[in-house]
Amino acid sequence: MRWNSLERLPSNNQYNDEATYVYGGFLNFLQRVFVDKVSENQIELNTIVKRVSIHEEEQYVDIEVIKSNQQQVTYQAKHVICTQYVGCLKQSMHQTFIPPLLHAKRMYIQKLVFSTINKVC
Repeated sequence: MRWNSLERLPSNNQYNDEATYVYGGFLNFLQRVFVDKVSENQIELNTIVKRVSIHEEEQYVDIEVIKSNQQQVTYQAKHVICTQYVGCLKQSMHQTFIPPLLHAKRMYIQKLVFSTINKVC
């Protein structure tokens, strides 16, 4: 998805046959959803997510990323939204998530089709 453009999200539910448009792209969507919860400097764009380590008992995740300048950084957070192209997610999910995602989630990801809409896990 482009970050600063108009994005069209198709709607095929029983209540709304109209498409949903997100003006300003995905970044604008994130800013609207998390307006009072996340500051703009907490959103990483153009960053490769190398690993997401889930610590269930302590209720946090470690996110290892590679920034555009090739710097490797690890963040700790209570929540993370990681969006990837479907093909990248299918190829990297086994190495990215520690412990591995539940079998059901891996199966759902394998069944996703390629499209221009990001999938959130």
